[in-house]
Amino acid sequence: MKKKITGLSPNTQYKITFSVELASNANTKAVGVGGGPGTSVFLKAGASYTEPVNTIDNMNWYRISIDKGNQSVAGKDMINIGNIGVSDTTTAYTLIKRGNGLPFVQRSGPNGELWLIIGSDSGFEGLTTLYYSNIRVTFQL
Repeated sequence: MKKKITGLSPNTQYKITFSVELASNANTKAVGVGGGPGTSVFLKAGASYTEPVNTIDNMNWYRISIDKGNQSVAGKDMINIGNIGVSDTTTAYTLIKRGNGLPFVQRSGPNGELWLIIGSDSGFEGLTTLYYSNIRVTFQL
């Protein structure tokens, strides 16, 4: 997901805090191809002054135009705020909350804009379905 935020001070560093509530049915003890459905799917949050867009590489894989890092590892534009695992016995969709303890620091663009990005980065090679119910973002100078 992405959303353009306007009205920020131009070329200014902001400390950004994310709080994401979502419903997941991912078991933390289950195993799967490439990793577990709960422990190998990472929730990521971030911001970029350039709009994130999908591209297709030479292998016909979708890629995002920003630096999201890879799976649990953060990139310049996105950080890992936890996995989507609920518990070791879950089978039902359950609300979970994830967020960053330390603020994520990003500089706004020359027009005082930032694109917020929320998504998942997965090592699990099966189907993942998530239902986002609440996203809160706080900016501090």
